[in-house]
Amino acid sequence: FDLKKNRRRKGNLLNEMSVRSSEHTRAQLALLWVVVLLTVDAINPVKIFLHVFPQVAPWHIASFSIGAIIYIFITELQELLYYAVKVFFTSIVSIFFRRVEAIGVKNIPHYGPVLFVGNHANQFVDGLCIMTTCEKKISYLVAEKSWRRRVVGDLAWAMGCVPVKRAQDSATGGSGMIIELCDTRGRNSGEKSRSESDSGGSKEGLAESAIPEPIQISIKGKGTKFNEELEPRGKILLEGSSVALKILDIIDNELLVAEIDIASDAPLVDVNGSNYKCFKRIDQTKVFGNVLDVFTKRGAVGIFPEGGSHDRTDILPLKAGVAIIAYSALERDGINIPIVPVGLNYFRGHRFRGRAVVEYGSPIYIDPNTL
Repeated sequence: FDLKKNRRRKGNLLNEMSVRSSEHTRAQLALLWVVVLLTVDAINPVKIFLHVFPQVAPWHIASFSIGAIIYIFITELQELLYYAVKVFFTSIVSIFFRRVEAIGVKNIPHYGPVLFVGNHANQFVDGLCIMTTCEKKISYLVAEKSWRRRVVGDLAWAMGCVPVKRAQDSATGGSGMIIELCDTRGRNSGEKSRSESDSGGSKEGLAESAIPEPIQISIKGKGTKFNEELEPRGKILLEGSSVALKILDIIDNELLVAEIDIASDAPLVDVNGSNYKCFKRIDQTKVFGNVLDVFTKRGAVGIFPEGGSHDRTDILPLKAGVAIIAYSALERDGINIPIVPVGLNYFRGHRFRGRAVVEYGSPIYIDPNTL
């Protein structure tokens, strides 16, 4: 099976290389034909036009052409900058990596909007590897924190990125400490936090726990100021945990009720005077609106649903942004966006002349009946 899979991948790669080679051949032929037209006066269209209309001076045509170039440059500035940045980073990526292998490029729809969804293992390099191996112009969702940086933000604007304000970028340390937490069924933080543990390994139990129910957690603090520093639908992150808990209700300054993210398999941490961070609720309505506007223009959007870069061998709990975007596009504009999964793998990725593999999966479409 692995041998057949490798042969199929090699065949896809050869087909993609053949397509790119024919495109380069056409570009070379077009450039050489322009050189011929400029060299031979008998077939030069400008020379012929001036001969037929002697009242037109050469500087008339030159002035008109320069004016048209300036107009196009102003109106299409961002488009031109995108491809200039793409050419620049294609050179940089080809220098840094010994080889960047693109697999499954034929899975990318040639026309219409596309949503690219990838794992996030190498900060800005992930977006560059997708951009340089994909012919579509991609507008990435980028953290507003990065968007506000001088150089990075300017490049993000040139690439047509959409800034997203993340709760973790404005996180603040909470007052006091957490002294106790348990779920509503009375289990403390040392026990398993998943309903699957009650299934006993049976098939029936696994089927029932395929979609785990959210777990409500009561959190008790000492010297805390929950009413002042937190708000319902905000989040709280306990020290030593990688999972932020969504706040459902704040009882008083030292007691609140939260909900653990059902997408996470991480157990709750043991608390005994644990510190915590406060995440304010952020309204992303405007961000999602900007993304949908890109789709209505038949553009492509890139998103990394883990919400942040990391160097772990597994993926972080996925955010709900992909589902929200896909369903919003279907509901508002009637567009069933093809979701193209992108796998990014690096071999000695943090070292010079390593190797990168970018694999595009088959498009995924949501079922309109689930809207």
